[in-house]
Amino acid sequence: AEAGDGGNFKTGFWTKAAVEVNEVHTVGAMKTSTMCRTKWTAIKKTYTLVEIIRHKSGWIWDDKGGAGITASSKSVWDAFEKKNPGSSRFRNAGW
Repeated sequence: AEAGDGGNFKTGFWTKAAVEVNEVHTVGAMKTSTMCRTKWTAIKKTYTLVEIIRHKSGWIWDDKGGAGITASSKSVWDAFEKKNPGSSRFRNAGW
């Protein structure tokens, strides 16, 4: 329970996380607390975007097919993409 409000962790947590990751991830550069925090932020952003798509009224979500956009839903999706950067990859592909 080291996460504060909004699922944000304190600096000490990221230092511990980097140590743990480096114990099992031995290929490539050593991971720093900043790298761990950056990765978490990216994952959280992607998760939030997928949740928005999943709960959009009239839309579907499939872990393999994403939002399943067809010709009939293209215009609505295009408008959504403009307001939600990074969403284009979920048009017809899951996460």
